[in-house]
Amino acid sequence: MNYPMGRIGIEISLEINRQKRRCDIVVFDAKSAPWMIVECKAEEVFLNEKTFEQAAQYNYIFRAAYITLTNGNNTFCLKPDYTTGKVAVLDFMPAYLE
Repeated sequence: MNYPMGRIGIEISLEINRQKRRCDIVVFDAKSAPWMIVECKAEEVFLNEKTFEQAAQYNYIFRAAYITLTNGNNTFCLKPDYTTGKVAVLDFMPAYLE
């Protein structure tokens, strides 16, 4: 998908309600703004609403264009609309655009 290695951050720190957290993966755009966050779970962990809520909390801070959830077996990419508050589930992974 052409995600540049130099723009991929691993275990990026953030703070939510005065608690330190780490987002598994953040892909940054050319201006160093978060473009996609990725929440990784173990293979045996079912991706559900709780998993989404964790990633959504992180994205409340990052406001990335995309949220991706994966357990290695299943991967979901979501596109939040910050105007309407709705989230679309995509049937593809977006290509990285400069």
